[in-house]
Amino acid sequence: GVRVVAAFNPWDDHPDYDELADIIAAIDADAIMLDTLAEVPAELRAALDRRKPGVVLAPERRPEDRELALARSSWAQWYDLGPDGSEPGQPERAAILVVLETVILFAGVVSRYVFDAPLTWTDELASILFLWLAMLGAVIALRRGEHMRLATFLNWMSPARRAWVETLGTCTVVLFVAMLLLPSYDHIVDQWIVTTPALEWHDGVRVAAIGVGAVLMLAIALARLLERSSAAEVVSCVVLIAALVGALWFLKPVLMTLGNINLLIFFVGLVGLCVALGVPIAFSFGIATMGYLVLTTTAPLTIVVNRMDEGMSHIILLAVPLFVFLGALIEMTGLARAMADFLASLLGHVRGGLQYF
Repeated sequence: GVRVVAAFNPWDDHPDYDELADIIAAIDADAIMLDTLAEVPAELRAALDRRKPGVVLAPERRPEDRELALARSSWAQWYDLGPDGSEPGQPERAAILVVLETVILFAGVVSRYVFDAPLTWTDELASILFLWLAMLGAVIALRRGEHMRLATFLNWMSPARRAWVETLGTCTVVLFVAMLLLPSYDHIVDQWIVTTPALEWHDGVRVAAIGVGAVLMLAIALARLLERSSAAEVVSCVVLIAALVGALWFLKPVLMTLGNINLLIFFVGLVGLCVALGVPIAFSFGIATMGYLVLTTTAPLTIVVNRMDEGMSHIILLAVPLFVFLGALIEMTGLARAMADFLASLLGHVRGGLQYF
């Protein structure tokens, strides 16, 4: 019942498909993931059919009807994604926000420097959209499992142990996001009385992005538990986390007297443990911060949401959507491929030439 899937990353413009087919036949693989390839090479299909018929080729986007005989599957079909290999709904909304950010910022630059008639509301609206874009990006990354994390120790574990540890990590994410809900609501209430100077909108509209993002991430984490974890794994992880939280709460009077030693306990010990267990780094620091504030200080948890808001509201960050748009433009026009091919022609023959890219 085990399926063997090989990953093929064709850095060479002219790979030896016959040699690849021999390797696939030797390891008796059932499928090949065509990393970075949107289309299936007909030569590869022919070489595979000569040596091991029936091997599935999975490009990064859903194959068109004419390609089904060559590919027979795709990453999009395996992971229930959209026709272009993206997840339906959320990425499209994120793309719309990026386009809106780009249009608004471009309009502001043109009005200010070309017509000498600044649109005072452009920076304000762009800042609002950027906070929503950042939180929606965090939601999408959680859904796709793309938050940065350390998987070294997970890879050393047996499949059963790894599944349990993955469940423990997801439960940790659930705990952090759940703790974020009430502070997010309080922050919305606090900011609702503030009115933006140009648009005269309630600032709660902007900071509501954090609360909405927290709700969506909580729903995604719970759905992941239902999809990938057994009831026994979830219960055991919840009991373990509850026991740990209870023990720390019982030790709260002791922790309050330790002073700066708590920084080592929470931001070295707890963060290190979470990272080693494969919890995404952002959530590892988040749960450590929440624990530190609850168990060693009297500061309200709204300070966490406030710092998140401040960190994602710097005006200089508005350049990020333009960089994303520029990268997409370079890729769509073929300029990125041309640049890579040009550098490869210059340095491809040099030992270690890839480092010069």
